[in-house]
Amino acid sequence: MSRPTRFEHNQYVGDKRSRVVHDLDAATDACRIDDLMASEQFAAFGPDSLAEARNRGYRPHPPCTGQKGGGSPAVAGRTGAESDSDQ
Repeated sequence: MSRPTRFEHNQYVGDKRSRVVHDLDAATDACRIDDLMASEQFAAFGPDSLAEARNRGYRPHPPCTGQKGGGSPAVAGRTGAESDSDQ
């Protein structure tokens, strides 16, 4: 799949309809990037990172990001007691 012209310098693009972020470097047919570009319901992130997409409420798209769901990998697996002691 070729990279969309509007995103030739970006790695991540968000779908405003489903609040899912796609990695253009690893996009698959399941990502349907062509449909997303045609809908004009996309978002770019600055800085261009998965962390910034998550900060804006977007969940990673597993087929292209290799991640499940939406939680931050830095926080995943921590208990509430560990989180409270960090503050």
